[in-house]
Amino acid sequence: MNGSYQDCLTPLGSKTFTIEDQKLFAQYTGDLNPIHIDPIFARKTLAGECIVYGIFGVMWAFNQLIKIEGLYPQSFDAQFLKTIPLNKPITCLWDKLKSKIIIVQDRILLTSILIKIGDVSKDDHLNIMCKAPDAEPKNPLFKDISINENMPLYFRGDLSCGKKLFPELNTAYGDGITSELACTSEIIGMQIPGLNSLFLRIRGSITSNWAAPKCCVTQVDSRASLIKISFEGSHLKCELSAIFRPPPHKPKHIKDLSIYVKSDEFKGINALIIGGSRGIGRLTAKLLASGGAKIVLTYATGENDAFELQEELKNHGFACNVKKFIIGQDITLPIESFDQIYYFPTPKIAKESGDNNNDLFKKYQHYYVSCFENILDLCQKNKLSPAIFYPSTDFIDSNPGDFKNYINAKKNGEQICKNYKEKYHMKIIYPRLPRLETDQTTSIFPEKFQDSTEVMLPYLRIMTA
Repeated sequence: MNGSYQDCLTPLGSKTFTIEDQKLFAQYTGDLNPIHIDPIFARKTLAGECIVYGIFGVMWAFNQLIKIEGLYPQSFDAQFLKTIPLNKPITCLWDKLKSKIIIVQDRILLTSILIKIGDVSKDDHLNIMCKAPDAEPKNPLFKDISINENMPLYFRGDLSCGKKLFPELNTAYGDGITSELACTSEIIGMQIPGLNSLFLRIRGSITSNWAAPKCCVTQVDSRASLIKISFEGSHLKCELSAIFRPPPHKPKHIKDLSIYVKSDEFKGINALIIGGSRGIGRLTAKLLASGGAKIVLTYATGENDAFELQEELKNHGFACNVKKFIIGQDITLPIESFDQIYYFPTPKIAKESGDNNNDLFKKYQHYYVSCFENILDLCQKNKLSPAIFYPSTDFIDSNPGDFKNYINAKKNGEQICKNYKEKYHMKIIYPRLPRLETDQTTSIFPEKFQDSTEVMLPYLRIMTA
């Protein structure tokens, strides 16, 4: 957005959505999809963290339009272009000339809502049957979703929460209309597509229908994993579009790795795997343990993942201990007994848009440079000489423009490795790894990856040699 366009926009308000807001909206709608309210689940998804409900953003924008401008949406077309993040300020703007609301974070357009303004008759009568919320989202396979599949239409939430969240919207429209709008979130997030859903668009109008409420799948497109649903309530008639996002990556089980590793090739090795609860760290732990190494793996937030991995290894007779360790906060780590140290901590890596993002670079620098250097300093000061593995990236060679900050931080990490090798003769390898299949690299459209085991195993053997 350039400055001249920005000048034509009327601010409707700013908000920083929190996890408490999310839980209140979940209670209001009955949409308990964990991508919105469970940080541990969400970190394995495309977003890498909890994201704001799309309909939450729409209803908040409507509330602000009524509150600030005294205007009432009668029909609308809302497109969820990018996910709204938690704990970051976003702004709602009204474009009178285009009759459009936009939700932005800095200069990034997140949601666009075309609106037709009109008179709306308030109705507090709830015309949809009520039912308790489902305990968890349905999790159908995409191939099992069929066109013309009807689903029951219920309001599964708590109306009082809607009054807290959207007081002006609720006063103007009443429970009858707002409850139907809230229902659309529950349909996508809990019914179809359910657990692995991503809301794309809602086009609708508010009118008096008085026919029996109904909901039906109208389109299933396997090429784009796209699903469209027709929703007809007593006041709201709309079309919902969503995609079936890929489920979280499922790592190889320990029993499937026996064909790659000799049972004693890592015998006698004591290995510390920092960030070993997920991704390449998790695979490394399994490969080393399969070869007879003793493992200590650390986690920062993925406690369940870490202890699940420990249980999997111990059930197959392999040694593994687990320790919570938050880089940058814990100032010491008992590293004196380890022959090998693997460093895998990472934030979510995402494509960058807009201008250089200094905050993003600082985050990458914290993980890949400052905290890693702390580990090296600890080894050097205590006169320890473990073999150290630092994963760099082949993005440095291919240089994709939308990962500039990530690449620069990894370059700095490589330089740290080089400096410590030359100055202190430390044993460090820092290969530029290709993109490997993990929950970090999950995408909407299938990609082909090199086999992670075949990529990593030669480096583990180099570390041992």
